[in-house]
Amino acid sequence: MSSKSKRAERQPLSAEPRVVDMAAHFRAVSPRYRELRTFDAEPLIEMVKLLPSNGEKLAGFDIGCGTGRYSFPFLQMLMQSNLMAQVDFSLIDASTDMLAIARQDGLHVPANLSFICGSVDTLSGYSNHFDFGMTTNAIHHFDT
Repeated sequence: MSSKSKRAERQPLSAEPRVVDMAAHFRAVSPRYRELRTFDAEPLIEMVKLLPSNGEKLAGFDIGCGTGRYSFPFLQMLMQSNLMAQVDFSLIDASTDMLAIARQDGLHVPANLSFICGSVDTLSGYSNHFDFGMTTNAIHHFDT
């Protein structure tokens, strides 16, 4: 093949941003998402320290929860530090595929869990409902 024909095959560079189908992306990575990311427990430990430890009822959420990779360890830490706590916890994510895995993995968690397919805008319907909230590894998806 001549160098002239190689040049003809090259695609011109585009100034347009590449559009990524996020639903397809998360559908593809959801089964192995936990393997693809690292886990850092330190922020969870610090969050648990900030919450009441007197056994009161708490309502919280994890926006952009994905598969619950941070939600469930956080809830385990919270329940171990506050044995009398009653926790209502909403896992919110825009990916139904990620939520399906979270729902399956959440069967062992001793909290009242709800799974909501939605975005950060979903929270506007819950004003004054939650005592605390969290997001980990998802803030870059939000319009801040």
